[in-house]
Amino acid sequence: MSRPSRLQLDFIDGLRAIAALYILFHHALQSTGYFPPALHFMGRGHDVVAIFITISGFCLALPLAQRGNWNLEATRFYRKRMRRILPPYFAAIGVALLVAAFYSYKSHPQDYLGNPLSWSMIVSHLLLVQNWIPSQLTTLDGPLWTIAVECQIYVLFPLLVLLWRYGGRWLTLAVGFVVAHGVFYATHYGGNSNFLFLFVVGMLGAELAFSHQLRRWLGPATLLTVVAYLLFIQRPGSSFVIADILVALSAAFLMAYLTQHRDHWGNKVLGAKPLAWIGTFSYSLYLVHSFPEVIVERWILASKGGIFADSNRNAAILMIFVVSPLAIAASYGFHLVFERPFLTQKRKETEQRLAARV
Repeated sequence: MSRPSRLQLDFIDGLRAIAALYILFHHALQSTGYFPPALHFMGRGHDVVAIFITISGFCLALPLAQRGNWNLEATRFYRKRMRRILPPYFAAIGVALLVAAFYSYKSHPQDYLGNPLSWSMIVSHLLLVQNWIPSQLTTLDGPLWTIAVECQIYVLFPLLVLLWRYGGRWLTLAVGFVVAHGVFYATHYGGNSNFLFLFVVGMLGAELAFSHQLRRWLGPATLLTVVAYLLFIQRPGSSFVIADILVALSAAFLMAYLTQHRDHWGNKVLGAKPLAWIGTFSYSLYLVHSFPEVIVERWILASKGGIFADSNRNAAILMIFVVSPLAIAASYGFHLVFERPFLTQKRKETEQRLAARV
């Protein structure tokens, strides 16, 4: 029996691009402390990380759901994930150590944020366990902790697929919810293990993408969860755990809907070539965008005066319109050297196709 043809879903790269650019600008504003009321919507970085996790669950489960048998060769899966994720990740650690060496020269050993540099910090990042050590969570390179969480979920993915195959989606969702949040609260928010459930929600989206019975409900479900999310985050002190679940459901339903409705305008918007092209190197953008931002932030703080040090607004303008484009360019260079060589041939062809029309 031949395998189904590989789906061409450019809207997923568009979603990745939007999420990565949001994180870029979120950190740019965060570094300056400039969040006027009109830009409060840019303060939801954690929710956007939840979208990345959901996209990952959706994409990894999509070929299994398309085939309908939920068969997974675990060894092959681990090998492909290691090749795809780890080389750029370790390269980002290398960049982080170079930046740390620059700031440690003629001073105490420190990372790019000024945190004391230690062997335990380096080892925890190399072993991808820094998300379980609160004092090291955002050290060396802030975004790296989410890659550690995702890799830990990858270890469990074959078990999730096995449970899905023999127990069905509802049992897998229930087990995922209990395990993810049980560990999360038992360890006092340790490891951000609640992301496991968001990943399973992404898997649900992949199955719904091929469900003809639920096809007509995907649009209303997407709209309902988006509205629920927007209303929920208006509440003072709203739980980020619930917000994460709502945004994950919104993303999963949207991806399922757009997969089933290829002619929908949402596919054209999210799959627009410039946007989708940025999505092809969104992983590199996510990994290294913070270095230019923090370097400029530390320069501003060290200047002790001037138009940027004396005005958060001016500093934000510098970050958004000068530093951010430089960060995107640097990230693309990083992608060409440390990420693209490890992509599959099909993924390289997708990148070439999207880049040709930018």
